[in-house]
Amino acid sequence: MVAFYNPACFHGVMKADLRISIKDFRRNKLLRIHLSRTPFGTRQFFVRMNGQRWPASGKPVSLTRVLVSVRKSLVRADGQAEGKAKG
Repeated sequence: MVAFYNPACFHGVMKADLRISIKDFRRNKLLRIHLSRTPFGTRQFFVRMNGQRWPASGKPVSLTRVLVSVRKSLVRADGQAEGKAKG
């Protein structure tokens, strides 16, 4: 009997290879990012943000894509905070 190995099903129990924590002092929020290297790819990671899979499809993504999305969300949140302070 042949056993098939599906690494995507172990996404939740894998130990993180890289952990990133970002504290937003203005909104008093903490973003925890856990990156787990894929066993079949060299530059791809399974990502969990605050315990939830990211992206929702659960597909592995590059580190560049993760950092770009975090930067965009922080810039967007900063712009909204400044807009509230001015108005």
